Amino acid sequence: PTRSPIITGISSTFQVDDNGHVELMVHVVDETLDGKVYDIEIYFNEQTPPWDDAQPVAAPPGWIGQTITDASGKPIGIRFVTDHAPLPYCQEVYFAFQVKGPIGEWIKFHLTDVNHHDLGTAVSSRVG
Repeated sequence: PTRSPIITGISSTFQVDDNGHVELMVHVVDETLDGKVYDIEIYFNEQTPPWDDAQPVAAPPGWIGQTITDASGKPIGIRFVTDHAPLPYCQEVYFAFQVKGPIGEWIKFHLTDVNHHDLGTAVSSRVG
């Protein structure tokens, strides 16, 4: 991914259990982003420390989880994507995934629009 601006209109927290199961909450708090976010992309090498691997587990209705691979087919991230249920304003939405490797205090993720163009980056903070 290329560098993208930090989006301040997104609030996000996550919880992780001892087995690396992550529940990520994303909340659109800027009304101008209502219905604009169609993808959430998480790249392993952008995490601190970098993750070894991750797999999507659960997504909200209308969303699916996918693996992001490089040109050689190696997994480099995961994404959650929708074609008809973009993130709504002022509603918490939950995504779940399984991470292999240590998970830090923050999860960085990219948001894209209906055409998969980068809107910017958001950061989720660990709770619990």
